[in-house]
Amino acid sequence: MSVLPSRDPKAVAQRAVREAAGWTVFIGVLRVAFSIASLIHPKPDTSRLLYVASLFDCMLIFALAYGVYRMSRACTILLLVYFIADQLAKFFFVQEFAGAGMAGTVLVIGSLVLSVRAIFASFRYHALTSVHTNAQTTVG
Repeated sequence: MSVLPSRDPKAVAQRAVREAAGWTVFIGVLRVAFSIASLIHPKPDTSRLLYVASLFDCMLIFALAYGVYRMSRACTILLLVYFIADQLAKFFFVQEFAGAGMAGTVLVIGSLVLSVRAIFASFRYHALTSVHTNAQTTVG
């Protein structure tokens, strides 16, 4: 057993998808923390229903992260589409957009890169798995 990462293309693709799932869970945990904090101390003249909806939003993120972890190609694509739609909704519908500065920009760009990388890696993983399965069935 080597301490170095595997160079097997299937293992590399699997590791890339799992990294994206891990970061998605991290982002989901941050969103849950902010949602609960906002639910406890809401902004003036704001309904608590908005923050409860934000918790459901977090559950959707966790569900998609689990699908990405299980190497679902559909979940990787849905996660990217959801992320883009979420960012567009924040951009167009938030009235008091103060901006998150450089940290927010890095988070958005990093999430987009990880999502696209996970999509390519999941498709590569399934292509390598189907080739390996087809090779075994023709040999046997």
